[in-house]
Amino acid sequence: AVGGANLVTFLLTPIWGSLADYYGKRSMLLRASLGFGVGFIVLALSPSLGVFMPVYILIGAFNGFLPFGMALVAANSPLHASGRAITTLYSGTLIGATMGPSIGAFLAPHLSNPLGLFWSGSVLFFGAAAAVLFLVRERRVVQTEPFHLDVVTDIGFLLRSTQLRRLLLVTFAFSFTFWGATPIISLFTMELVPDGSYGGFGLEAWVGGAALGMTITTAMALPLWGRLLDRYDPALLLSISLVLGSVCTLLVPFSTTPLWLLVSRALLGALGAGTQPAVIRLIKDSAPTGMDAR
Repeated sequence: AVGGANLVTFLLTPIWGSLADYYGKRSMLLRASLGFGVGFIVLALSPSLGVFMPVYILIGAFNGFLPFGMALVAANSPLHASGRAITTLYSGTLIGATMGPSIGAFLAPHLSNPLGLFWSGSVLFFGAAAAVLFLVRERRVVQTEPFHLDVVTDIGFLLRSTQLRRLLLVTFAFSFTFWGATPIISLFTMELVPDGSYGGFGLEAWVGGAALGMTITTAMALPLWGRLLDRYDPALLLSISLVLGSVCTLLVPFSTTPLWLLVSRALLGALGAGTQPAVIRLIKDSAPTGMDAR
C-alpha cells in the first residue's frame, strides 16, 4: 500500500509541479489537503482490504503538501530570512512526523475499530485546507501564455543544469540514508537488546528513543541552521552538514549498545539537519525563473 502510493506520487509530482508554476503553489496545497481529507474518509469507511488498498494507493495522487509548501515559503520569503523560514517549516514536518505515529499508537488500542484514526486524520487535513485558504498568501506572476504541459521537456531542461543535477543526487542520497534507514534502525535496536531490557529500560523505550532521538535533535538544531543559512554561503553549509552527517552515520554500524546507537542517531539529527534546508535554498537560487516548483 505504501509503496504503491509513493509510486503514484512519484509519477504525478512533475505534473503537479507544472501546474503549481502556472496556477500557483497555494492551489497545490489546497489540492493536497482537500484530497487527503476526502480520501481518509473513504479509508475510514473501507469494508475490506480489497477496497482499502486501491484507495490508499490512489490517495498518493494528492500527495505533495510538503514540497509545494517548501517551494511557496522559499519563493515568498525575502532572501535575508529564507533560511529561517525554510527551517521553521521543516521543523513542523519533523514534529508532525514524530507525533503522528506516537499518538496513533497510543489511541489505536483504545478504539473499537482502528480505522477510526482515519476520521481524525481527515479532520486535520480539512483544518490544514482551511488554514491555507484563509491564512496563506502568495505573490504570483500572472501568466500571459496559455498553460502547456510537457513534463519530459521540462525535466530535460532542468537536468541540463549542473547545479540542479548535483542537488538531485544529494537529495536522493540524503533521503535514502536519513529516512530510509528508519525501519532497519528499529530491527538493529532489537538485536542490541536481546534480553528485552537494557540499563533499566525496556526494548520499546530503546526502539522509540532511536527514532525520536534523531527527530528531537533535528528539530532543536534547525533554528540554528536557519540562522546560518541567512548569513553564510548555503553551498558551504551544505558541504559541512554532509561531512558531519557522514561521520555520524559511520558511527551507527559500530554501535554495541542501544545507548551508543541512540547517541549516534541524535548526533546525526543535529549535525546532518542542515542538508535539506540548504538544498532547498540552493534550488531557490539556481532554478530558472518560473520553474521553482518543478
